[in-house]
Amino acid sequence: MLVLLLAASAMVARPPIGRASVLRSSMTALRKVPAHQRRARPEMFAEPLFSLASAAPESLTAWDPTGIAKWGWWVVIGYMFAAQAKVCDEFFVPAIEACSRKFSIPEDVAGATLMAFGCNGPELGVNAVSIFVTHSDMGVGTIIGSEIFNLLCIIGGATLVAPIAPLPVEKGPFARDCAFYAVAAVLLGVVVMDGEVSKPEATALVFMAGLYAFAVSQTATWLENAGFRRCITPRQPSEGSTSDILDGDLNEEGEACVVVCGVPVSAEVAAATDFVCVLPEDDPPPDESGPKAVLSAVLSQAGKALDFSLGPFEHILEMTVPDCRPATAESDEKWLPAFAASMFWLAVCSLAVCLTADQLTVDFGIPSAVVGLTVAAAGTSFANLLSSLIEARRGRVGMAVANALGSNVQNVFLALGIPWLAYTLLSGGAPLQVTATGIGEGVVFMLGSLVIFVGFTVAANFTINKALARGALVAYGGYLVYTCAPLLMAGG
Repeated sequence: MLVLLLAASAMVARPPIGRASVLRSSMTALRKVPAHQRRARPEMFAEPLFSLASAAPESLTAWDPTGIAKWGWWVVIGYMFAAQAKVCDEFFVPAIEACSRKFSIPEDVAGATLMAFGCNGPELGVNAVSIFVTHSDMGVGTIIGSEIFNLLCIIGGATLVAPIAPLPVEKGPFARDCAFYAVAAVLLGVVVMDGEVSKPEATALVFMAGLYAFAVSQTATWLENAGFRRCITPRQPSEGSTSDILDGDLNEEGEACVVVCGVPVSAEVAAATDFVCVLPEDDPPPDESGPKAVLSAVLSQAGKALDFSLGPFEHILEMTVPDCRPATAESDEKWLPAFAASMFWLAVCSLAVCLTADQLTVDFGIPSAVVGLTVAAAGTSFANLLSSLIEARRGRVGMAVANALGSNVQNVFLALGIPWLAYTLLSGGAPLQVTATGIGEGVVFMLGSLVIFVGFTVAANFTINKALARGALVAYGGYLVYTCAPLLMAGG
């Protein structure tokens, strides 16, 4: 299995040396395309407000002759990741759960729509800025990096932290999201391969976003009309039991939904699969002596220091973001302002990560593609990862999986489609010129990894085991090494 997943990485041709691959690569490639081969932009978009494509960012630590100050950028990025974790854990995820309770929204619907859209704010912002402000194609590369990260790392990570093993997935929503993800990847390749995005193409992407939202909202109805009944939000199992049958949740054939380890599972899957509950009390007792104890103490003190440093930011969040906890009817009414404010702060933190990544390329000489594939991709998708891990740990595995796949669908249809459509409308229908360098390879990897992932999941009776999850994480690491190694050896 690991060999097959890593083979998907090998399907991707190495990017040309000297050009940035996938993330942020298009800025370098754009400079190498002769001017006479590029169609002129409409007059209103002729000059960028701030051009990253024509001039590299300047170092903000040049004043320090010792070179110590530049190491602070790593601290800033780490702090931004911690800030995103604070927003997700205490405000964003509770807002999503409040909305689900208020409107009785199924987990996969909330994950594929609200959570995915909220977490995709950074990608939407990056693409809009790259089109209207910097005049680069960085947004396209950012989306592709996020797509690969979401599929392999988020679903893999959610499987490892879930309270049940293997991780069950609902057949209907899983098939729906995978099908739309495959369509999104193919459309992305078709749209950008000719080097321009036309108004009809951008319109088609936005239309597909509406079609996906309609499909998500109607999935339950379609399944019921086909004779299936979906599992509802589980109640807590009775004391001393790891599974319960949900009363009244029978389809026409008399099949019941079963709650295993606090997770709803169809009776068919439950009968054919040996599930194991991963409970906190099953964890081994901590080692109170030796190197592990020292490391544990150091990490504990570091955590306390981090919590203390996040104090001012947490106070700002408390003043600007409504709290949807505890789960009451009154707090559920706050979900919309809490959702919007949380989305704003997640976008701010992600933008700070991307801007800080620029300084890493300047101060440490790391190729921009390497920083983009690692730091920038993780920065724009970190909120997705955290939200999914939080929900998976709480047993809401349907929301976690739907968030990862739904985010990938909305990345293409909305985060790319909306800014592209806005450009073509404001430019009087003139197409947007894009650079296709590295896009084809990224699409191949997206589709290849999806086919392998879906194949193993279906073969395992629509469950994701921990071996497949670890293989997905290893495959992502192999993808980074295979893509970044040539750039590092060539010095960018």
